[in-house]
Amino acid sequence: MEVKVGCNLELDRRTSSELTFFGQRWKQALYEDCNIQRVCRFNGDTADTIDVINGYTFRTTALNSAHVDIVKECARDKDFRFNFCTVYAVAEQQCRLAKSIAWTKSTAASDA
Repeated sequence: MEVKVGCNLELDRRTSSELTFFGQRWKQALYEDCNIQRVCRFNGDTADTIDVINGYTFRTTALNSAHVDIVKECARDKDFRFNFCTVYAVAEQQCRLAKSIAWTKSTAASDA
């Protein structure tokens, strides 16, 4: 999913440790602001699971489209804030990694 935020410190100016702290707060806000009980179904809690696109946009993954829809609804209907940031929009993005893994498996099977 792609998440657009307004923050006091742009995402692309943060260090790895600052992004990890940002991610921890992201997961906390999913629980507290969005009332999501199973936050384990969402990534983004470490710098390694946050793909910073620019100063105000990042990508991370969720278990499936239904989980992305829950976060979209939260961003639209609630005060969704964390780490001096406000979430303005959430959009589903196709995961390139999943396509790559599927392609690798099918290629490996045909080569066997």
